[in-house]
Amino acid sequence: MVKILCPHCDEEIELDDDSSGIFACPYCDEEFEWNVDPAPSKSGGKAAVMTERKIRGLVYTVCVVFSLAIWFVSTLQGNA
Repeated sequence: MVKILCPHCDEEIELDDDSSGIFACPYCDEEFEWNVDPAPSKSGGKAAVMTERKIRGLVYTVCVVFSLAIWFVSTLQGNA
């Protein structure tokens, strides 16, 4: 058995090792593909796909860095 996370609700799902195809999540009933060969793209290359989770992480990181930069500059101005 292999444990994966549903790409929609992030709940853990167990599938057989040799499973492949389209499945419905038992938690949110959304469909997802597992272990399926990707269709060739029209450009011939692999398209980079940013998932919602990756985008959220990137936004969070940018906000933290920006907040730290503001704090650092305000600290320097306070010591001058």
